[in-house]
Amino acid sequence: MCSSDLAADTFARHGDVVGISINYRLGPLGFLSGAGDANVWLTDQVAALQWVAANAAALGGDPGRITLAGQSGGAFSIAALAQHPDAQGLFQRAILQSPPLGLDLPTAEDAAERTRSLARQLGRTDLQALHQEPWERLIEGTIGVLGEYAKPGEWSLAFLPVIDEATLPRHPIDALTDTGIDLMIGWTSDEASFAFGMNPQYAATTREQVIAWTSTRHGDRTEGLYETCAQARADSRPLDVLTQIVTDDLFRRAGVHVAEARAVARPVHAYQFEVSSRLLGGALGATHCLEMPFTFANISRWGSAPFVQGLSPEVVERVTGVLHNAWIGFVRDGDPNREGAPPWRPYTPDDRAVLVVGDDDIQMVTDKVRFG
Repeated sequence: MCSSDLAADTFARHGDVVGISINYRLGPLGFLSGAGDANVWLTDQVAALQWVAANAAALGGDPGRITLAGQSGGAFSIAALAQHPDAQGLFQRAILQSPPLGLDLPTAEDAAERTRSLARQLGRTDLQALHQEPWERLIEGTIGVLGEYAKPGEWSLAFLPVIDEATLPRHPIDALTDTGIDLMIGWTSDEASFAFGMNPQYAATTREQVIAWTSTRHGDRTEGLYETCAQARADSRPLDVLTQIVTDDLFRRAGVHVAEARAVARPVHAYQFEVSSRLLGGALGATHCLEMPFTFANISRWGSAPFVQGLSPEVVERVTGVLHNAWIGFVRDGDPNREGAPPWRPYTPDDRAVLVVGDDDIQMVTDKVRFG
């Protein structure tokens, strides 16, 4: 989705590259299943990518060096494009920031049931009639769907991508492990605080609740996992443990899996972002989205976002200088290494190197497969 915060003008201005951002259908407009084609959000992106590839040269770019960059759902989208039959060969590099590749994707029937739920919320029996609803009503119904399907202790979404033979025949994480595109992938150390840390219903979360909520994924391992997370950080609250478990389930473990699988045949550059938000006395840590003002070098546009307020100007300058230039280098040459920054080694089977970006230091760390 294009917005003033995510516009690519800083990359064009600082890196002598052509920056393009796109729009695509979101929410029920893009994710309804059972009321027409599945994964319309993705086919919109395929059409945009085809346009970019066809017009890159006319805009001053190189159609043989197209890089896709995205964060969260955008990063997941890039992984989905990597396996879409109509997107093959249309891009050569990818930057995936916090892709939620640990998502369990619904079957066609499961996704259709959510569409039926939306229809019920709006008093409809004909699914096709949903296409005639005004957006205000669709948002109202989406909130109802979220309420119906949300579960405590989970990062809940009203609608999800759906496994579909024509557009998404396999989970996107599988496509990333065998694609030939150059790849950069990373995550923040406290992704899930975005979902739980500012929600007052989680403030008094107990150990027993966290274990109950996360046992659906981890079964008999849950109590041991809880203790491991609790011991990883001093003074961890149950809420902090929940944050780390969900961060690992949705983001970090999947990112490491991609790096491990890719490194066998082709190097990949990996990072972990650890700069902490000052919101709530620092309790959010390095939350979901926090790296974007640094990689885009446009923190001045994020003034209304409370999780970036209070960051040290020195930290902003140092981290932006390294990350923004690394992103530009990767787009231009497939290599994020730039003068004045610590050498960014690729993640390989013999050197499981991750660039760790913190408040006080930016350094390469080996075997960074741990809770942050």
